[in-house]
Amino acid sequence: MRPEGKTYIQKQLKMIEAERAEEIRRHFDEMKQLSGYEREKRGRALCKMKCRRAGRNATGASLMRFMKIESNTSIVETEIKVGDRVVISQGNVLDKRNASAIVDQVRRFDLTLAFEGRPKRFSNHLPLRLDLSANEVTYQRMKDAVESLRKPQNEGILKIVTGTRAMEQMGEPVEIYQPNLNRSQQDAVKRAMKSERFFLIQGPPGTGKSRTAVACMEEGIKQGERILMTADSNAAVDHLLDMALKHGVPGIRVGNPIRVHPHLIKETLDYKLMHHPWRAEIEPLMKQMVDLQEEQAALQRPNPRWTRGMSNEEIKAMAKTNRGSRGVSAEQMKSMAEWLVVQEKIEPVFQLVKTIEANILREVLGKAAVIFTTNSTAGAAILSNEQFDLWIQDEATQSAEAASLIPLRKAKRWILIGDQKQLPPTILSEEAKKLGMGESLFDRLIGRLEKNKALLDIQYRMNEELMALCNERYYQGCLKAGEKNRDWKVDDLPEVKNWPQGWTAMFFPVKGKEESRKGGTSIQNQSEAEAVEVLVKRVLATGVKPEEIGVIAPYLDQVKMLKRLIKEPKVEIHSVDAFQGREKEVMIVSTVRSNDQGNLGFLTDERRLNVTMTRAKRAFLMIGDANTLRTHPAYAALLRKLKVGLLE
Repeated sequence: MRPEGKTYIQKQLKMIEAERAEEIRRHFDEMKQLSGYEREKRGRALCKMKCRRAGRNATGASLMRFMKIESNTSIVETEIKVGDRVVISQGNVLDKRNASAIVDQVRRFDLTLAFEGRPKRFSNHLPLRLDLSANEVTYQRMKDAVESLRKPQNEGILKIVTGTRAMEQMGEPVEIYQPNLNRSQQDAVKRAMKSERFFLIQGPPGTGKSRTAVACMEEGIKQGERILMTADSNAAVDHLLDMALKHGVPGIRVGNPIRVHPHLIKETLDYKLMHHPWRAEIEPLMKQMVDLQEEQAALQRPNPRWTRGMSNEEIKAMAKTNRGSRGVSAEQMKSMAEWLVVQEKIEPVFQLVKTIEANILREVLGKAAVIFTTNSTAGAAILSNEQFDLWIQDEATQSAEAASLIPLRKAKRWILIGDQKQLPPTILSEEAKKLGMGESLFDRLIGRLEKNKALLDIQYRMNEELMALCNERYYQGCLKAGEKNRDWKVDDLPEVKNWPQGWTAMFFPVKGKEESRKGGTSIQNQSEAEAVEVLVKRVLATGVKPEEIGVIAPYLDQVKMLKRLIKEPKVEIHSVDAFQGREKEVMIVSTVRSNDQGNLGFLTDERRLNVTMTRAKRAFLMIGDANTLRTHPAYAALLRKLKVGLLE
């Protein structure tokens, strides 16, 4: 292995471990600062729980099922999901001796935890509390993906990602048939399908990244390729699958059904396995096993307390001669022997069930031309033997490079689709950020390419005036508005009357005061929040429907304050991150920062500003302190383009 390859692997592993450690630390700090009930409201804890043993899973891990002490109490609001690590406590939640386990299953009224080794005994007299910790599964899959690059068969991949192998190899020209795509989309698909190893497609806001991804998938199917479609989030994967189905392209959604949108449940692997015609062969076998297990339940299980080191054959021999041994009576010996006989009947039935289930899995996956899953789940054991001709990743710039390596290893060719001018991967650790974990694989490669990349340049989200806010600074003036949306105005919406003249791209100056809550790191601005409330009422009064209005604030405390002030529940109020990929007819933005030092904090991240500016379809209304904002060149440039308005 070349030195640059070793350096790359070591750096990736160091970033993964730094991020993992930071996530664990943050959960621990929150557990110190918040009560269990406060964490439960945030979806990161479950209080007043009880538990019971639930056998073992397929890998032999001990299982315990946890449910609310109060019967029939749902736990669906929790953020705790399959694969997460949770800490179990009774009393001191910070006790380092507290047990931890991995979530094996989440259902409406209970969740099952898998323990490494023997589970701790919990008191029946004290309520249990479960606290979310770091997701070990994702970190382990990233580590496995990086470590796999040491293998000789992955040497080519390592050379490409480190830049030591020629990357821009193109094959023979290909013909495509995608009449519903625009010129730039068709060009991107055609060139992507011609690439021999990989291709990057940059899709600015509203240019149809996901539609282009599905078109690449359609063309791959025509060429007889088996395709893996991934994105970093479950919502993005569901969006891809939904779009593919609308274009008549079926696929299988791999992942926990709990995290899949309800209307796509029938497309999941779990659903297809459970409703496969061969399942009919399993039902009588399962009944046979249940009957045998009921028979077995009345007998003495040969656990170490009773076997005293005796082998199964010794137990059966003792029972046959009606003898006891080592303090075990002849009657107990006979019961253990009968338990073993029943177990010998159960084993072949169990193995037959497993064989049928494995055959069903092979049959279902073998027929699937397209698999849809998250980057992380592409590394799940159920897909370990699956290989693909083509991997297509949507929202590629939101994925950490190590996460992208998980699906990348499974395919011969790759098409990455994203926009490096929008939000990067979410990274918690400052150390990991300094090492470069905030830079996606897409972002790192696109600057080194000349041929194997394309730009989608026709956007269908916003009118021309709003497009101009981002076009020159972030897209070198290459963006063009589609014919249907070029001249969009708020006045064109049904039932809208008396929309203020010129209110398309507006700035409303407010000299407020930014504040942080004691002990908190977030920021709020009461004056701006009140101004946003006034502006929302003004917009609603013109006839704009509340569901057509979005409010963005960069800080969580400001989001919470706005939600308290604005009483209309259909007006969506979120952070910048939560609005990525979303759009509204009218967007109202509270910039929050207001100080004499011109300190803008993380607002200086221009990718966040770009996302903020490009959510609106017909009107962008921004509120803020002009003097503070002007200290950054990007905001100064934006303020020059916005008309100034006053709130009455």
